[in-house]
Amino acid sequence: MADGRTPRPAPKPAAETKDLSALCDDEPRFYSNTAAYTRTGPSPIVVFEPVGPNFHPVFLTETELTKAKPEIWQPDKARPQDVQLVACVSKPDEGEKVGSCTFTSNTFDLHRGEYEVTVYEARTGKEVAELEVRGKDSGGCP
Repeated sequence: MADGRTPRPAPKPAAETKDLSALCDDEPRFYSNTAAYTRTGPSPIVVFEPVGPNFHPVFLTETELTKAKPEIWQPDKARPQDVQLVACVSKPDEGEKVGSCTFTSNTFDLHRGEYEVTVYEARTGKEVAELEVRGKDSGGCP
């Protein structure tokens, strides 16, 4: 693997989709009871983001690009044995300043978030893809 991590088999089959977050850990574990990656899309994938010391599933929302939310992409509805891919999102790096926001008497700089995403096959732990996601060049205040 490009990141130097060597995934090992999990000691038990994945009982819940959240179990698959083990592929994002420092000592990654894969689950042989998940679906094989078929390389034809769309592939059932679960996305995990870092929250504190652990990884939590990302609940995808309906957007203009995805009018429907496939259940397999929703960690609360997906069955772990149907998942082919696990995407691990890094903590955001602070990108360039894209604006500022003033709240009462305090002003805060807005920076573009930059994330690295690594996608693994859930069944084998093999790295499938690595990409960088960058936030918007400008944005509004929350």
